[in-house]
Amino acid sequence: MANHFQAYLKMCKELATLGTCPRAQIGVMAIKENRVLLTGYNGAPSKEPQCNQVGCLVDDGDHCIRAVHAEQNLVGLAARWGISLDGSSMIAYSIVPNPSSLARIVKEPTCERCTLLVKTAGIVEAVCKVEGIDEVFKTIYVDRTFRTEL
Repeated sequence: MANHFQAYLKMCKELATLGTCPRAQIGVMAIKENRVLLTGYNGAPSKEPQCNQVGCLVDDGDHCIRAVHAEQNLVGLAARWGISLDGSSMIAYSIVPNPSSLARIVKEPTCERCTLLVKTAGIVEAVCKVEGIDEVFKTIYVDRTFRTEL
């Protein structure tokens, strides 16, 4: 699995470069039985203005709400195309301009809303690499709780 994992991380890093929000570019993929089920990256919905074209739309919590999160795109496309994510793993690669300023990413690879979404979709674990931070973070979802390992 180690060789597969490194290959998946490289693919997610490439996917992240497709992200259209300059605040963070994130590429994700769902894996099951060493097969890629689906991929996603962050950005506004198709055919809508993208952050890199018209700027970010930031809420009071300093969160861009124009861009759909990569995890949301992954789950949304799975639903749209009839692909079950039940029992799969999610791998994510994040490119952020200043990773040390995003303490949340270091503690939890996915935001609270995306964590709920991927757990509901049946994803059983998430592995996240943030560019500029040496550790790889692994979150295992157990029932409605999760634990993060390094």
